[in-house]
Amino acid sequence: MTGTPPANHGAFDAAIGQASTLGQLEGLAGLTPETRVEFWLDYAGIENEAERLAAGIAELKRRIRRTGMMA
Repeated sequence: MTGTPPANHGAFDAAIGQASTLGQLEGLAGLTPETRVEFWLDYAGIENEAERLAAGIAELKRRIRRTGMMA
């Protein structure tokens, strides 16, 4: 099935749930200090701050689940 999450998807959800800061989510998603600004610039067009953060966080979580990166 296309788009099936990895078998250990639950482990990624647990790591996501334990992240208490935005920086921790960024790290789990594989962002570095050098790529962090570029990542968030992609969301600069969303004027509402809460919507901008929600969109960015959703993408960070998607990347964590997709790539399985665990810092």
